[in-house]
Amino acid sequence: MHILVRAKRIGRSPLHDLIYARLRARVQAMAIIDQARGIVMAESGRSPDEALASGTSAWCRGNVGVTELAAQVVARVSAGEPLPP
Repeated sequence: MHILVRAKRIGRSPLHDLIYARLRARVQAMAIIDQARGIVMAESGRSPDEALASGTSAWCRGNVGVTELAAQVVARVSAGEPLPP
């Protein structure tokens, strides 16, 4: 259902629902990024800042969004596949 239609039915402003949806998506994205950062730290022995920097540089090289890249890292490890060097 469209977010504006749902907001009118519940009695909230459409702006409230839009802000809430964006905030929720950002929190979910940060959780995935943090999980991937922890995986990279555990696999490579890097510090949190180094792990994030390596993800950022991979993102710049591969033209893939940071959240998508993080999701790929989590999926690979969950499937038992090694991370690329």
